[in-house]
Amino acid sequence: RTRVGILRVQLQRAQEQQALKALDPMLLISVVYGAFLGIAKNAFSGHLNLQPSTLDDAEACLWEAVRR
Repeated sequence: RTRVGILRVQLQRAQEQQALKALDPMLLISVVYGAFLGIAKNAFSGHLNLQPSTLDDAEACLWEAVRR
């Protein structure tokens, strides 16, 4: 199995436990991965200052996006 395949299985289990939204697991992966890429890109370009509080805020925002 690929890493994405393993992650997909884990997300499906979390969905069965009603911990995550009942959306296509690949969509959930894409939302979180895309946000990570955007954060990294903006940090490396100097547009975003990565402080622990910034990462905490990003984590909270992403959990709100995928949590049921």
